[in-house]
Amino acid sequence: MGRDQIMKVSPAMLIFGAGGGAIGYFVGEWILILTFRDIPMPLQVALYMAVLGFFIVGMCLLAETLFPIINGVHWKRNYAGISWRYFLPAAVIPLLAWGALMQAIFQWERISETPQHIYILIDRSGSMGWNDPHDERLDAVMRLIDIFNPIDSVEIIAFDHLSDVTIPLINVGSDGAREAIAEEVFAIVPIGGTQFDVTLRHAFERIVENGSYLPGIQTSVILLSDGFSYLDERILHSFIDQNIPVHTVGFALPDIRGEEMLEFIATRTNGMFVLVDVVEELDAEMHQLYQVLPTRFILHTEPGWHFDILQWLLYAVAGTIVALISALLFDNRYTFRPLILGGIIGGIAAGVALSAVSWSLLIPNILLGAVFPLFTLFSRTPSTTGKSI
Repeated sequence: MGRDQIMKVSPAMLIFGAGGGAIGYFVGEWILILTFRDIPMPLQVALYMAVLGFFIVGMCLLAETLFPIINGVHWKRNYAGISWRYFLPAAVIPLLAWGALMQAIFQWERISETPQHIYILIDRSGSMGWNDPHDERLDAVMRLIDIFNPIDSVEIIAFDHLSDVTIPLINVGSDGAREAIAEEVFAIVPIGGTQFDVTLRHAFERIVENGSYLPGIQTSVILLSDGFSYLDERILHSFIDQNIPVHTVGFALPDIRGEEMLEFIATRTNGMFVLVDVVEELDAEMHQLYQVLPTRFILHTEPGWHFDILQWLLYAVAGTIVALISALLFDNRYTFRPLILGGIIGGIAAGVALSAVSWSLLIPNILLGAVFPLFTLFSRTPSTTGKSI
């Protein structure tokens, strides 16, 4: 390396990039809440990644504008304005496209390879005798099971003030499984009252007995009811701790408290709440439940360590795109390759962090914004000439 060249890194860009990842996390989570289950998952991920790219790239560009350590004062005076002019489309459009594509790839791979254990809790209380006289909810359950993948397994639990296993966990692709499930499901008759505590506690006990909480298995609960009961919120902590969503379906609810309680259960466990006014519409509404099970969402976090090379690779590309956008906006040939290398490593680090940190996307997002600025350390840029690089 010649005397007129130095290796340097911008602390401001490192701090601002990490901050952009953190801001992108909070804004992205807010967007996910607003769009929760209302738009297709690829579009949700597209919006999330676009927001993340907007804040990471924007904060890095702001850092270099305020403290032009990497590109120099000449760049700030003559070229920073051009970079800001192209910032918005450059930062948003590529990551919008890649977010949709990465979810589509992840979803396709997950559909074919990850088994799901789905526990369906069916209300059999006495009110079902008049709210669902033709057993529409049972027909809807069977049609939902029809679209499960052959590697999926299902357990049926019927409840009133008591809770009973109607069908123990069974692989839906096994011989005679559908017939066996249908025979027992259509034998459910209305009786007793409604008690959510009993069936949710029972369901979690069964999840533990069946090993459905173990890594490599995606577990969900679907609770169907037309009633209301009080609930000890502590029961939900087991599902929350194991990251098991409880999707709830309320239909023909005579008591507004029933709607509020079912929505509360779903919200607390990161599940989906479906409200159906008349039981005849239940089949169409329930069909969307299978599309929200957690195996299909790349932004979903899982408890414990899990090795997922595809997730790492997809995040590596995301990190590369973020770094590439920044490099193009800086228009600095000396930092182009180091930033791209940093983007790849930062993306892999984010993917690995997502495998290890089960509680949040905050750490992976910060890594996406903080790692690649470090790699300007390996660029060889003119030191004090003041001329354009």
